[in-house]
Amino acid sequence: MILLDTNVWSALTRPAQHPQVGQWIATHATEIWLSTIVIAEIRLGIENPKGAPRRAALEQWLADIELVHAERTLSFDSAAAHVFGALVARRKLEKQETKLLDIQLAAQALSQECPVATRNIRDFEWTGVRLIDPWTV
Repeated sequence: MILLDTNVWSALTRPAQHPQVGQWIATHATEIWLSTIVIAEIRLGIENPKGAPRRAALEQWLADIELVHAERTLSFDSAAAHVFGALVARRKLEKQETKLLDIQLAAQALSQECPVATRNIRDFEWTGVRLIDPWTV
């Protein structure tokens, strides 16, 4: 199981795709899981007024991802909630910025003992989650 951060999914929609990212995803297709947190983050982008010109295409893209990964969609469960609470408390004690969606994704991965594929290594490394950067592998 590998959870993909939103930036990895989004890389597939770019006109000038990074070939190594597409190849990495194709190689790991059977291991890739969609997080409900990523669905929320994509929905947030779709609802953003700046997304209006691409809204219909993004809606279809999200529906396609959800359909293809229907059997490999990870919900945010109570185990992840416990990890999430501990991570947020830690960030608050350290007086660090809390990116809640990233922390939720990290909590899911930690509770499932699986890695997160992301380009934003710095946003996740403090959590202790195993990380994969498809742009550099």
